[in-house]
Amino acid sequence: MAQLTNKVKDHFLNPRNVGKLESATCVGEAKDVRRNSNIKLFIKLAGDGRIERATYQIFNNAPAIAPASAFTELVTGKTMSEAASVTREAVMSYLECDPATGGNIRFDILDAFANAVAVLHGEANTPDEALAPKAETHEPAPKTESALATKPKLMVMQLVQDVLDSEIRPAVAMDGGDVELVDIDGKKVLLRLHGHCVGCSSSMTTMRFFVEDRLRELVDPGLEVVDVTQFEGELHAPPGAAGIHNG
Repeated sequence: MAQLTNKVKDHFLNPRNVGKLESATCVGEAKDVRRNSNIKLFIKLAGDGRIERATYQIFNNAPAIAPASAFTELVTGKTMSEAASVTREAVMSYLECDPATGGNIRFDILDAFANAVAVLHGEANTPDEALAPKAETHEPAPKTESALATKPKLMVMQLVQDVLDSEIRPAVAMDGGDVELVDIDGKKVLLRLHGHCVGCSSSMTTMRFFVEDRLRELVDPGLEVVDVTQFEGELHAPPGAAGIHNG
């Protein structure tokens, strides 16, 4: 599998223009029923007809994050007609992708833009308010230190596994890797890396700034991720083992 460029990784780990835009002039979306994924694009036009701001929301579609981030950067300041010229190839060029690497990311944002144009011209209805059914969106747990205290361990493991399956694993799979939930010890989430993630120089960054952040946001703010990859055959990392956190 082709390696993702540094620019793709940057826009994936540090996505720009994420979130709902309350003052949007038009909203477009692209749904994939088979993958149960959805992306919404919010566009606000200035008085001169140029795009003042473009933001997006994504559900269950990690490979579309970097292209959506890049697209919203590229179209800001353009007219809608000019924005229509921002093609798949233009986004790939901006992300410094070659054709092989481009196969590892998704360009659903372009379909969302086409839908936004149709909405703006009265040729389509504005998408529904909800991005996805609430039961499928992994709403964040109450941000209290005791959020997990009353939940059985198996329930917590299922919550973590759901986030891994819907957001984390599809993302790392783009670069030929995988993440396995080994166990949960208190608030320590023990994970094992597989594939290209093993020994990768960026794996620690991914674990710390993506996996841990998402689990803290969607499951519990006190969770800590510990990488036990180097301790194959052991359920828990030994005392003092190097992980994301040692405290």
